[in-house]
Amino acid sequence: AFHFQILVDTYGNIPYTNALQGLTVAQPTYDTGVAVYEDLFKQLDAALALFASGEKRAAAGETINNPGVNDIMFKGDINKWRRLANTLKLRMILRQSERTDRQTFIQAALTTLKASPYGFLKAGESAAINPGYANSANQQNPFYATYGNGVNGQPVENNNIFRAGRYALNFLINTQDSRVFGFYNPVSGSSFNATFFGTITPLVNSQVSSIGPGLLQSATQDAIILSSEEALLLQAEAVQRGYITGNAKTLYETAIIQSYTYLGIFDDAGTAEDYARLLLDSGNPSATWDAATNKLTLILTQKWNSLNGIAPFEAWSDFRRTGIPAVPISQDPSTSVKQIPSRLLYPQTETQYNETAVKAQGTDSQ
Repeated sequence: AFHFQILVDTYGNIPYTNALQGLTVAQPTYDTGVAVYEDLFKQLDAALALFASGEKRAAAGETINNPGVNDIMFKGDINKWRRLANTLKLRMILRQSERTDRQTFIQAALTTLKASPYGFLKAGESAAINPGYANSANQQNPFYATYGNGVNGQPVENNNIFRAGRYALNFLINTQDSRVFGFYNPVSGSSFNATFFGTITPLVNSQVSSIGPGLLQSATQDAIILSSEEALLLQAEAVQRGYITGNAKTLYETAIIQSYTYLGIFDDAGTAEDYARLLLDSGNPSATWDAATNKLTLILTQKWNSLNGIAPFEAWSDFRRTGIPAVPISQDPSTSVKQIPSRLLYPQTETQYNETAVKAQGTDSQ
């Protein structure tokens, strides 16, 4: 369900019902994104039913084997899996929030969701995997191996290539957000630098901030699937929209504290919560709940900010859904279409090997 939601959100209509069958169905037809979404709710309900069935059978005296440590995400804690399922449902509900034609479905899905006694992923309860990452060849955390340092401690090529974007860096600096030290490395002392996307006269890499230590923690760090801060911000938005009950302000502020905690923003002078409180109580309408005139804008802007380098796909999805935050487009003057893509083109392999099904979707446009 997690992966197929990403596929729908990336491409729109996709092979689903008769996909993944190898040569049995080598050229699968496409399902609409709406149909896939609706079936994903059924898949998650089926998973929840399996958990309930296992508990019922165990209570009746049947031996049910819990995977324990072989479960590389939740170590056999089934209630955390339940909370992940509910959190995925909530994310898919919010993805459809601006669609007038989906409101009946949303209300029906919310009725089922609110009947669950298990709730959503909590503070400090990220869905993250670690099968035993080690600082050895082909055993490092994949994110760290791709953007951090090699086994010998030398930066990999992507670490030299990927640099800070000016819009995100300015936001952190202008709000006096200490997380800048987690997201980026200073170019010297405590000075940061960045360029706008599409700048035609970029600075050399040594003059631009690189990926920071809060993101590239170690070769053995957990791989984040769905972070606690994302889960809490999803809940904050849902409460603010009236979808679920709760305290939106508390959920929002707890999410920011979780972000500071994950990035390691603390020292002898204060804890992660102490530093988060400096931001949350600053009175800045881009960070402080009581100062913000539009709470949804606040939640989604800080969601974009908090998931920088962790879940950038969510920022793209939220922007397409709401237009928040109003990030700038490419600065390249030769770019004629000044628009962020609403979807990606189907992979070239798909147009080569499943051409009829692709053409049946209409013009493949971004």
